[in-house]
Amino acid sequence: MIKVRFNIDQEGEIVGFDVRSHGDKLVCAAISALAINAINSIEWLADTEVSYEYENERFINFRLTDKPDTSATLLLESLRMGVRSVAEEHPEEVSVEETTVSVDWI
Repeated sequence: MIKVRFNIDQEGEIVGFDVRSHGDKLVCAAISALAINAINSIEWLADTEVSYEYENERFINFRLTDKPDTSATLLLESLRMGVRSVAEEHPEEVSVEETTVSVDWI
């Protein structure tokens, strides 16, 4: 089972996500591609500071280090939409959850 958790701040914005991958290689590859593309896009296209850890086919931990701007928010919402889409097609392989977290932006 591939587990994806989105971290949502007090304002309802996605501020991070975790992916734990164990399961079908094709489905795992799809989720990993979505997540890595989101990280790269946020970092390079939205020019937003991020923090992440990645271990091939095992886990991805991602956090924004600054309050999300419009571009980062859009890219994270796109990731959530893509992950949910894969989960709908493969409910036995992918679980999606959301957790409310407290953040203090400087």
